[in-house]
Amino acid sequence: MITAIVASAVWLLTGCSKTATVPHVDPNGPVDIVVPEHGAYTGAFMDFGDEEDDVTLEMIEDFETMVGKHQAIIASSSYWGEQNFPTANLNVVWRHGSL
Repeated sequence: MITAIVASAVWLLTGCSKTATVPHVDPNGPVDIVVPEHGAYTGAFMDFGDEEDDVTLEMIEDFETMVGKHQAIIASSSYWGEQNFPTANLNVVWRHGSL
């Protein structure tokens, strides 16, 4: 009986020591966008200032609080005359979990 208890304890302890393997995700890799089963994605063109390019996490969260919904799609603009791609703005939107 004691042998069975010890064997069970060893079996349980060795099973608990395994760590979960977390797959490596390439932050610059492709992403699958899943179509929702019900409804649609919500999105908005928020007031990001006079030039519509002052994208901040606080403004996104304030807007979502105001409308009561997470925005899956967030539109902003970029003055193309400056010839700068809005990488920083897109990173804010992406870190928020939106497109």
